[in-house]
Amino acid sequence: MEKYYFKMEPREFIRKVIELYREARKPRFYHPSIKRGLSRTISGLTEDLLSYFLAVNLTEDYDLFTDHNITFSKGIKTIRPDTVIVKNNVIEHIIDIKTDFGWMRDKITEFCRNKNEELKKIKGKSGKIQILNPDGITKLEKILKISDNLIFHIVVINRENISKEKIDNHLQNVKNLKLENVEVYTLTSEIHPNIYEKPIEEVLNSIKIHEDEFKRLMDNLTS
Repeated sequence: MEKYYFKMEPREFIRKVIELYREARKPRFYHPSIKRGLSRTISGLTEDLLSYFLAVNLTEDYDLFTDHNITFSKGIKTIRPDTVIVKNNVIEHIIDIKTDFGWMRDKITEFCRNKNEELKKIKGKSGKIQILNPDGITKLEKILKISDNLIFHIVVINRENISKEKIDNHLQNVKNLKLENVEVYTLTSEIHPNIYEKPIEEVLNSIKIHEDEFKRLMDNLTS
């Protein structure tokens, strides 16, 4: 495999994911009387982290819009992707990031098939997006064209919360469908990044980082 020269390395990305899990266990605003039970969700933070990772590593000038509604003309429902990658006012890629496969452990194949069909309906169309201005208050409406070659990239940080057999079967089923608009990536395995009883460096050294999947993602975004 040809080496991809990352400006932000996959290992650093995964380190920050581990750190996000650790911080999510603590109260957002500290007081000695506060004892938090369940961790906060880190989904929005991983959206920002992956957008940063992509912005740093993409070799061309793109705009990345995270968590925006995109509206279309009558008859096409509004979409709200985690991140869209835009060049010259054209949406070329949609990124959907998941921490693991727990979100739809029994319907992954169906989810990918449905997304493939949804994308067929919007390719070549134009959509409206509201972009927050630097003042943090007002918004600018922007018209973006949807690329005829639009791809929906499902980026899954870790695959350890369901059985290896089940996830392998799902991924093989998705591959067999030969979906023209959908790609799936799994970034780590062997242990989950939300291990808390070990030091961060030990977790980082124990987790298997799939550098080939990081590279495949970057190649698909830049080809």
